[in-house]
Amino acid sequence: MFRKYITIGIFSMAALWGSSINSDTLGKIVATGCESGFNNMFKNNPNFQNIADQRPITAKAVCECAQTGFLNDKKLVNYLDNNGDQAAKMLQTKNSLGYSYFSMRLSQAMLSCIAGELDKSLAATKLQ
Repeated sequence: MFRKYITIGIFSMAALWGSSINSDTLGKIVATGCESGFNNMFKNNPNFQNIADQRPITAKAVCECAQTGFLNDKKLVNYLDNNGDQAAKMLQTKNSLGYSYFSMRLSQAMLSCIAGELDKSLAATKLQ
């Protein structure tokens, strides 16, 4: 579900910035799509909300962490910054290795950040 929102963001941003994409552009795409993805995946889940009520988990905290984690992938950032034209084409081809790498890195970054926030919330939850 999250990747769906990011994919929409990729196509929109690629159209706005022309045919070249770099790490800064992709960082903005991650930030733009993350909140929608977070809200759709978690905000409507009553189990998540019960825990988040004890210690709030905000989309902002998760998304800032996810953007940082995503951009910490030096291999990806180097490729984007040195192959902008190819990167734009790669991200528009869903079955490409590059698109898969991008999608999995993004999922890993967001899930890692959510896991960290959930750990803090679970530790703060009183079961009485």
